[in-house]
Amino acid sequence: MTLVYNALPREEARILSQLRTGHTALNECLARIRAEQSASCACRMGAELIQHFLFYCPKWRSERTQLRETMGDGWGDLTYALGGWSGRRDGRNGCFVVGPRERWKPYLKIIKAIIQYVIKTGRFQPKATVGEEIEVADVVGVVEETEIGKVTGRVKMT
Repeated sequence: MTLVYNALPREEARILSQLRTGHTALNECLARIRAEQSASCACRMGAELIQHFLFYCPKWRSERTQLRETMGDGWGDLTYALGGWSGRRDGRNGCFVVGPRERWKPYLKIIKAIIQYVIKTGRFQPKATVGEEIEVADVVGVVEETEIGKVTGRVKMT
Protein backbone atom coordinates (compact mmCIF):
# COMPACT_ATOMS: atom_id res chain seq x y z
CA MET A 1 0.00 0.00 0.00
CA THR A 2 2.96 2.35 0.39
CA LEU A 3 3.15 2.65 -3.40
CA VAL A 4 -0.52 3.65 -3.50
CA TYR A 5 -0.10 6.35 -0.83
CA ASN A 6 3.03 7.64 -2.59
CA ALA A 7 1.11 7.87 -5.89
CA LEU A 8 -1.52 10.15 -4.33
CA PRO A 9 -1.35 13.86 -3.51
CA ARG A 10 -1.18 14.47 0.23
CA GLU A 11 -4.88 15.43 0.62
CA GLU A 12 -6.02 12.32 -1.25
CA ALA A 13 -3.68 10.11 0.81
CA ARG A 14 -5.19 11.64 3.96
CA ILE A 15 -8.71 10.72 2.82
CA LEU A 16 -7.67 7.15 1.95
CA SER A 17 -5.94 6.78 5.30
CA GLN A 18 -9.06 7.97 7.14
CA LEU A 19 -11.24 5.51 5.24
CA ARG A 20 -8.87 2.58 5.81
CA THR A 21 -8.39 3.25 9.53
CA GLY A 22 -12.01 4.19 10.27
CA HIS A 23 -10.98 7.55 11.76
CA THR A 24 -13.36 9.71 9.75
CA ALA A 25 -15.71 12.64 10.18
CA LEU A 26 -18.67 10.28 9.83
CA ASN A 27 -21.13 10.10 12.71
CA GLU A 28 -20.23 6.51 13.64
CA CYS A 29 -16.64 7.53 14.39
CA LEU A 30 -17.62 10.84 15.99
CA ALA A 31 -20.12 9.11 18.30
CA ARG A 32 -17.45 6.57 19.28
CA ILE A 33 -15.19 9.40 20.53
CA ARG A 34 -18.21 11.24 21.98
CA ALA A 35 -17.95 14.19 19.57
CA GLU A 36 -21.51 13.40 18.38
CA GLN A 37 -24.42 12.10 20.40
CA SER A 38 -25.53 9.57 17.81
CA ALA A 39 -23.96 7.42 15.12
CA SER A 40 -27.12 7.78 13.03
CA CYS A 41 -26.90 9.04 9.48
CA ALA A 42 -28.89 12.11 8.45
CA CYS A 43 -30.83 9.88 6.02
CA ARG A 44 -32.26 7.98 9.03
CA MET A 45 -31.50 4.59 7.48
CA GLY A 46 -29.08 3.50 10.19
CA ALA A 47 -25.61 4.32 11.44
CA GLU A 48 -23.35 6.46 9.28
CA LEU A 49 -20.71 3.78 8.76
CA ILE A 50 -18.07 4.02 6.01
CA GLN A 51 -19.80 1.35 3.95
CA HIS A 52 -23.18 3.09 4.30
CA PHE A 53 -21.67 6.45 3.27
CA LEU A 54 -19.80 5.05 0.27
CA PHE A 55 -22.38 2.67 -1.17
CA TYR A 56 -25.88 3.04 0.23
CA CYS A 57 -26.81 6.44 1.69
CA PRO A 58 -29.56 7.95 -0.49
CA LYS A 59 -28.34 11.45 0.34
CA TRP A 60 -25.28 10.98 -1.92
CA ARG A 61 -26.89 9.00 -4.77
CA SER A 62 -26.04 11.47 -7.57
CA GLU A 63 -22.45 12.00 -6.36
CA ARG A 64 -21.97 8.22 -6.42
CA THR A 65 -22.83 7.62 -10.11
CA GLN A 66 -19.26 7.69 -11.47
CA LEU A 67 -17.98 5.60 -8.55
CA ARG A 68 -20.54 2.88 -9.22
CA GLU A 69 -19.57 2.73 -12.91
CA THR A 70 -15.86 2.55 -12.07
CA MET A 71 -16.26 -0.24 -9.49
CA GLY A 72 -18.34 -2.52 -11.70
CA ASP A 73 -18.63 -6.03 -10.22
CA GLY A 74 -16.78 -4.92 -7.09
CA TRP A 75 -19.63 -2.57 -6.10
CA GLY A 76 -20.41 -2.72 -2.38
CA ASP A 77 -17.13 -4.45 -1.46
CA LEU A 78 -15.41 -2.10 1.00
CA THR A 79 -12.13 -4.02 1.09
CA TYR A 80 -11.80 -3.90 -2.70
CA ALA A 81 -12.85 -0.23 -2.83
CA LEU A 82 -10.09 0.78 -0.42
CA GLY A 83 -7.32 -1.09 -2.20
CA GLY A 84 -7.38 -4.46 -0.50
CA TRP A 85 -7.70 -7.97 -1.88
CA SER A 86 -11.24 -9.25 -1.56
CA GLY A 87 -12.02 -12.91 -1.10
CA ARG A 88 -15.42 -12.40 -2.72
CA ARG A 89 -16.33 -15.09 -5.24
CA ASP A 90 -18.41 -14.89 -8.38
CA GLY A 91 -21.67 -16.75 -7.78
CA ARG A 92 -21.72 -18.09 -11.34
CA ASN A 93 -18.30 -19.73 -11.56
CA GLY A 94 -16.86 -19.69 -8.02
CA CYS A 95 -13.74 -17.73 -9.06
CA PHE A 96 -12.48 -14.79 -7.02
CA VAL A 97 -14.04 -11.60 -8.40
CA VAL A 98 -10.71 -9.72 -8.27
CA GLY A 99 -8.42 -12.63 -9.16
CA PRO A 100 -6.06 -14.74 -7.05
CA ARG A 101 -4.49 -13.16 -3.97
CA GLU A 102 -0.89 -13.84 -5.00
CA ARG A 103 -1.28 -11.68 -8.12
CA TRP A 104 -3.38 -8.94 -6.52
CA LYS A 105 -2.39 -5.29 -6.82
CA PRO A 106 -4.55 -2.39 -5.62
CA TYR A 107 -6.53 -0.84 -8.46
CA LEU A 108 -5.59 2.85 -8.33
CA LYS A 109 -8.44 3.87 -10.63
CA ILE A 110 -11.00 2.64 -8.09
CA ILE A 111 -9.16 4.16 -5.15
CA LYS A 112 -9.10 7.52 -6.94
CA ALA A 113 -12.82 7.21 -7.75
CA ILE A 114 -13.54 6.62 -4.05
CA ILE A 115 -11.49 9.67 -3.10
CA GLN A 116 -13.18 11.85 -5.74
CA TYR A 117 -16.58 10.76 -4.43
CA VAL A 118 -15.58 11.73 -0.87
CA ILE A 119 -14.34 15.11 -2.12
CA LYS A 120 -17.58 15.69 -4.08
CA THR A 121 -19.70 15.09 -0.98
CA GLY A 122 -17.60 17.49 1.10
CA ARG A 123 -18.24 15.14 4.02
CA PHE A 124 -14.59 14.91 5.11
CA GLN A 125 -13.80 18.62 4.94
CA PRO A 126 -11.82 19.68 7.98
CA LYS A 127 -13.65 21.97 10.35
CA ALA A 128 -12.14 25.34 11.27
CA THR A 129 -10.10 25.46 14.44
CA VAL A 130 -9.95 28.22 17.04
CA GLY A 131 -8.85 31.52 15.50
CA GLU A 132 -9.04 30.22 11.93
CA GLU A 133 -11.16 31.97 9.30
CA ILE A 134 -13.33 30.06 6.87
CA GLU A 135 -14.84 31.61 3.76
CA VAL A 136 -18.18 30.66 2.28
CA ALA A 137 -19.17 32.79 -0.72
CA ASP A 138 -19.12 36.42 0.54
CA VAL A 139 -19.38 35.56 4.21
CA VAL A 140 -16.36 35.03 6.43
CA GLY A 141 -16.89 33.04 9.61
CA VAL A 142 -14.42 33.36 12.45
CA VAL A 143 -14.27 30.53 14.93
CA GLU A 144 -13.53 31.72 18.47
CA GLU A 145 -13.15 30.19 21.89
CA THR A 146 -15.39 31.44 24.70
CA GLU A 147 -14.41 31.83 28.34
CA ILE A 148 -15.70 28.35 29.19
CA GLY A 149 -13.71 26.67 26.43
CA LYS A 150 -16.50 25.93 23.93
CA VAL A 151 -15.95 26.86 20.32
CA THR A 152 -18.46 29.32 18.88
CA GLY A 153 -18.76 31.03 15.52
CA ARG A 154 -19.13 34.64 14.50
CA VAL A 155 -20.04 35.72 11.00
CA LYS A 156 -18.98 39.01 9.47
CA MET A 157 -19.86 40.26 6.01
CA THR A 158 -17.03 41.13 3.60
